[in-house]
Amino acid sequence: MKILIIGDFRRDIPQYMICHARMFSKGFLRCGHDVMEWSYREAILGKSWLNSKKWALKQGKAKADENLYEMVEHYQPDVVFMIEYRLLKEDVVLKLKDMLPKSVFMFWYGDPYFGETDWRVNDITRHCDWFLATSAGRVLEHYKEDNKVAKAAFLPQPCDPDIHYPHEVADRWKSDMLFTGKLQHGSLKMYEQDEDRPALIKYFIEHNNMAMYGDMGYPGVWGKDYLDAIAGTKIGLNINVCNDVSKYYSNRLINYLSNGAFVLSAKVPNAELMFEDGKHLVYFDSQEDCKEKAGYYLGHEAERKAIAEAGTSHAHGEYNCTKISSYVIDMIENGDYSPEWKEII
Repeated sequence: MKILIIGDFRRDIPQYMICHARMFSKGFLRCGHDVMEWSYREAILGKSWLNSKKWALKQGKAKADENLYEMVEHYQPDVVFMIEYRLLKEDVVLKLKDMLPKSVFMFWYGDPYFGETDWRVNDITRHCDWFLATSAGRVLEHYKEDNKVAKAAFLPQPCDPDIHYPHEVADRWKSDMLFTGKLQHGSLKMYEQDEDRPALIKYFIEHNNMAMYGDMGYPGVWGKDYLDAIAGTKIGLNINVCNDVSKYYSNRLINYLSNGAFVLSAKVPNAELMFEDGKHLVYFDSQEDCKEKAGYYLGHEAERKAIAEAGTSHAHGEYNCTKISSYVIDMIENGDYSPEWKEII
C-alpha cells in the first residue's frame, strides 16, 4: 500500500527526534509499505517569506494546501494517516476525500482527553473511516456516538528501539528519581488535574534527589538530553495530568520504560492489560503508597533493576513502532487487530 502521513516532521528542534509521525513512518515502511511524509508546518513555513507561524498561516497555508493536492494527485495514496490537527482543516480533508474516493482515512489522536471533544479534532474525525486514540473507554464512545466516527479504536503510544534503549550516561544525568514535563496540559486549570501530581513532585524534589525538567522553574530537556535523563535515573515517576481514563498514558510512560528506567506509575483503569504490576513496572494508589514504594525500591537495587529490565523488554517487544503500525495495517485490511488490550467500537 501507499500511505500518506500528514503530520509534523520538523527537523529543526531536537524533541522531534522521537516524534510520533516519524515513528509511524518507520513502522509502516518496515511492514512493507511505501510512505510519503507531508510535514504540514514545514510546508506552510516554506511558502511564507516570514518565519513565523502566525504570518505563515496567513501567507503560506493556501499555497501549501495546493502543493498537498498536487502531491496527492500524483501519489494517489491508498491510506491517508493523519496526526496533525492544529494546522489541518476540515476543508482540506474534504478536498482530499473528493480526490481519493477509494482511500482509507485514519486519524490518530495522541493527546489526553478532558471530557470534551476538541472542535479541531471533530472537524477531521467526522470524515474519517477510523479514529484511533491513546485513550479508550468513554473517549472512544464519545467520538463514536457524538461525533459519528465510523470506527473508533484504542492505539497506544509507540516507542522506537533504534532510539529508545538503556545506555550509560554522564554523571550530570544521574538521579535517584525523575519527572519530565509540564504540570498542566495546555489551558487546563490546576484544580482540574490530578492533585497528587504536583504534591508528589514537590515532595520528591525536597526528599529524594528528584531531577525535574520542564516546569516549576526547571528547564526542559529534549533530544539526546531527554533520553540521557531517563537512562540515568533509578526511578521514573509516571503520573498523568488525569488518571481516570481507561488505558490512557502520556508518552512519558513508554519513553521511560523503553529507555531502561524503573517506572513507578499511577494506575489508570485497565492498565494491567498493558503492563503488569511488579513485573514491568510498579503501580501506586495514593501519595503515601507512592512515597513508601519509592523508598523501598531505592533501597532494593536488584529488584528495581530486574523490573526495569523486564519493562524495557516488554516495551521493545510489544509497543515498538513497527508492531503498533502493523495493528493499523490489520485494521485497514481486516477491520480488526489482535492484542489483549484491543478495543474497537
